[in-house]
Amino acid sequence: MASLHEADSEYVHEDERSDHNASRNIRVSVDDTNATSTFKVVEETNWNEATWREIEGPPYTLIVNGSDVSGTLRFKGPVPAGSEYPEFFLVALGIDTDTWCDLKVDLALKETGAFFQPKYFHSGTPEFKVKQDHQKTVTKTFTASGIIVTVTITNNLLVVSWE
Repeated sequence: MASLHEADSEYVHEDERSDHNASRNIRVSVDDTNATSTFKVVEETNWNEATWREIEGPPYTLIVNGSDVSGTLRFKGPVPAGSEYPEFFLVALGIDTDTWCDLKVDLALKETGAFFQPKYFHSGTPEFKVKQDHQKTVTKTFTASGIIVTVTITNNLLVVSWE
């Protein structure tokens, strides 16, 4: 298997397609080489003709058919000092006329991918604007721990990193 840094887009073979529309994959690469904490994926969601495939563990691949589709991955981390709950962050990615990504940190337990994902498809929400603007990179910092998380999408590769 290629290293995470060599991951690139690929097309789905005809027999793996759910319909006859063009399919493509968006791979997710987790770069935790500078990380001081460990985060693990605890939830995957998908929207409208998208499915997740995990091949031998990460990297994750979002398979998209058509456009106006997306997926989210929610990551769970350690419990910061002075807190009783672990830290969570959410990565959203998708494609309409172009690829886009988003990042949410400091999530409450109930703020899951299932909670956020529909917001990317409802006009007037901040999430809808992210999708419409085809946001390509986001960096946010956890309030409690100070961990900095960055997501960047280039072509069909989304890189998630934290330090």
